[in-house]
Amino acid sequence: MICIFLCATSSIKAQFRQADSIANLGNNKLALLEYERIVFRNLSVETTNQALLKKANVLNEEGDHAAALNTLNRANLFVEQNETNLEIRKQIIINAYLIGDYPNALSQLKQTEYFFKDNGYHDILFMHVLVLNEMRRWEEASEKLVEYKQHNPEFELEIVKAYHFLEDTKLKDPKKAETLSYILPGVGQMYAGYFFKGLVSSTIQASLIAFGAYSLYEGYFFTGALTGIGLFYSFYSGGVRHASYLAKKKNEELTRSYNDPIKDSLLEFEMSK
Repeated sequence: MICIFLCATSSIKAQFRQADSIANLGNNKLALLEYERIVFRNLSVETTNQALLKKANVLNEEGDHAAALNTLNRANLFVEQNETNLEIRKQIIINAYLIGDYPNALSQLKQTEYFFKDNGYHDILFMHVLVLNEMRRWEEASEKLVEYKQHNPEFELEIVKAYHFLEDTKLKDPKKAETLSYILPGVGQMYAGYFFKGLVSSTIQASLIAFGAYSLYEGYFFTGALTGIGLFYSFYSGGVRHASYLAKKKNEELTRSYNDPIKDSLLEFEMSK
């Protein structure tokens, strides 16, 4: 029995050596296949997790973070909380963040905090701040930044200064932008922060209404209905959708202006460690 165990262990190590050497040579496609072969052949959770982690690392080198995340999500993370488990959780968080899957990243951060509160979580505490920022949960993010500063006293960014916008956050409401455009064309775009585009939209639609009414008055019913009223309806419905889009776009611009200084400070400090 001992001999069988030792032989199996030796065989697994040999498989990893072969796959690693292929990856080191830059043959990523074959390396991915070899790591997947290890996953398929082994029933050990630890071996499977290690192979999935190595496969994800190759995918990350290729810049395919979505595929890396899908690979890491296959790992069993609830059997033993060890170093492999922690590294997989970290990689899930980073890859989810990179592809914009912030709810997944936040869920994994909370699990990592629970299982590794005193043994590894604080290494990725800065990611907790970044993810909450992207989700616009700034009150929670500021609390995490306070915790981050407690563990990194050299970090110089002032919390109050970093989150000064909390006192006067002016994100736009896409639904409100739509409603305003329904009531008065162009006003939704103006509300979203694009006054000139709103003015142009109002002018065009007012002109079409006037043209349609004049054509009908002059007896050009086909021209008035098709050209004036028809085009007005197209611009009107399109303007409503455009107002919502512009409100979301403005929110993204505001979010970036709020989040980027904090992100830049955190990443610069982490890189300097």
